[in-house]
Order: sequence, then structure tokens, then C-alpha cells
Amino acid sequence: EYNTPLKSDGIIAITLDDDDELVAVRHTSGHDDLILVSSEGKAIRFHEYDVRPTGRATMGVLGMRIPEGHVLVGMAVAEDDADLFCVTSGGYGKRTPAASYPVHKRGGQGVITIKDSPDRGDLVGVCSVRDNHEIMLMSQEGVVIRVPVESVRCTGRNTMGVRVMNLRGADRVSSMARLVGRSGGNGGNGDVSRIDEGDQNDEIDNDD
Repeated sequence: EYNTPLKSDGIIAITLDDDDELVAVRHTSGHDDLILVSSEGKAIRFHEYDVRPTGRATMGVLGMRIPEGHVLVGMAVAEDDADLFCVTSGGYGKRTPAASYPVHKRGGQGVITIKDSPDRGDLVGVCSVRDNHEIMLMSQEGVVIRVPVESVRCTGRNTMGVRVMNLRGADRVSSMARLVGRSGGNGGNGDVSRIDEGDQNDEIDNDD
């Protein structure tokens, strides 16, 4: 489908409604599980074969049912030996084993992936991580920071997370990215932040 001469403005990958937008693309094997995450702090895991193959210029099928006022913020390929790292707009993050997410049929509302707390903001990003990865966070005011994944301990799904980025005033986290491997220094893209043990105690774990 994509083995065609490229146009200067690209080729259609998906047909979207006027009020919709593409938020994530991942390469899969055809036998993977996918995890979709909403700004509400919920996630749904389903087999990718629940989504039938279609041509490029199609609208796709419903992956996750999202309540009004919230949006899909990301997608990850589920790897049971890896973790899911989530970040909120208020600068809080958490790391949860991907194996903690039960497999359901697509189209549901999902399960809690981070405990809702208005002062910590909505979920803004998610990615699959391992101990040797780092997370790069960027704020609306252009502040960038790198956080070693191993500095945030793994917790259950229904937890509030720990502070991973300090924000000034009304600034908010706007995006995140995964960095594979270690840079070995601060470099030019922001400081490396390690989470203090005191911050780790900020976690609150409750049953679903």
C-alpha cells in the first residue's frame, strides 16, 4: 500500500473526520497486542487482529471509547517484559508493567492506568520503556528534561505517580519521547533528572 511513488505532499495514510487527528503510528508484527491510552487516565489492551486490515484511504474502526471532553493521547505495542510509562500535564509520571493490563475486545472504555487527580492534570503521553531508556519531557514554555526510566519504580495501575518534572507557574508538560540507551551526560537537550526517594513516597496505591 505504501510502495508507491511519493508525492511532494505525501500520500494518504488514513481518512479522518474534520474533528479528528492522527496521534500515533506503530510498526507491528501482525500478532501483537496494542495499548491505547486516553487523557482521562484509562487504557485498553486488545489483540491487533481485532482490527481487520484495510486500505490506506479508510477511516478504520473504533479502538477505544472515550468520554466527551477527553482525547486519545497515545498508543504502545504491549511487551510483557517491558513497562508502560505515563506522564500527566502537571509533571507527574508513573511506570507500570505492561503485563498488568488485561486483554479485552477493542471498543471498550479501558481500565485505570493512572489515578485521577485534578491538580496533577490530564494524561498527555505514554510509551513502552525498559530500564536502559530515558524519557524526554517538554513543557509548553519550551523547557526540556531527561528522566532515566530506572529512577521511577514500577507500581500498579491504580496509582497517582510521582513528580518527574518541576514546572513554573502555569507551565504544563506538552509532550514526551523515549530515548533508547544512555547519553552519559547532560548534553545540550536538558538536564538528566533522577527521582528522589522522597518523591517516590508520593505514590498512592488503591484497588480498582
